[in-house]
Amino acid sequence: MYKSEEPTQTITSNGFPSNNIENLHEHTAGEDIRSPLTRKFPRGYMKKRLEEIDPQYKNRAIQARQALAIEQSDFKPVSLATLRLRKGLTQHELAANIGTSQSHIAKIESGSLKVYLITAIKISQALEISLDELSRCIQLDQELSIKQIPVINI
Repeated sequence: MYKSEEPTQTITSNGFPSNNIENLHEHTAGEDIRSPLTRKFPRGYMKKRLEEIDPQYKNRAIQARQALAIEQSDFKPVSLATLRLRKGLTQHELAANIGTSQSHIAKIESGSLKVYLITAIKISQALEISLDELSRCIQLDQELSIKQIPVINI
């Protein structure tokens, strides 16, 4: 009985098989989709390609976010970002779930923006937490934001 020999793959530093990385920039239609000015790929393109090439990529990313949230909560009070990470969501994914932009979520998490009730309800539903818990997190984020603003004496 013969064993079928599977090709050996070396794993790169980011955990992907090396032959997948080589195929990452290939575009099926053959045209160059990068920006002519910056030569960068469109936002989200690389993530989409990684998910196409490696079906486990998305699961590993979710697990990494959840592990980060656990690690963060060991050192400081729970913030909105920590709650989001516990659910394995990026700012972009949370924003898409509630119908807003990633930058809006970033501003809420940084404490630099007041949150309307309808937005708070949508966030609490998406993160499966109570409005009270969300309110505490947002208040904490705002307090931390105020402490980080440098005071200039004139």
